[in-house]
Amino acid sequence: MSIAVSPHHLARFQASLDRCLGDPVFLQRFYARFLLADEAIAQRFANTDLKKQAAVLRSSIYLVLRAAQGHDDGVHHLREVGRTHSTRGYGITP
Repeated sequence: MSIAVSPHHLARFQASLDRCLGDPVFLQRFYARFLLADEAIAQRFANTDLKKQAAVLRSSIYLVLRAAQGHDDGVHHLREVGRTHSTRGYGITP
């Protein structure tokens, strides 16, 4: 899997990501808005420890960045997320 992203755009993305994730309430706000977006989303996350989920999301986003940089661990992670977050995995519909 090859993702053609310029080094300039990758650097800008990483700087933005670092700023966002440097704010201790950023992911809390993200999940608050995400859960309000759709009742089905709120139901799916009803029994989820959102503090743990935020840590998972943080790691996942950095692995997506690594995939865009061409690192195998990031590419593997991205494929695994695609597999698990499908109708065959967690039953998530498009």
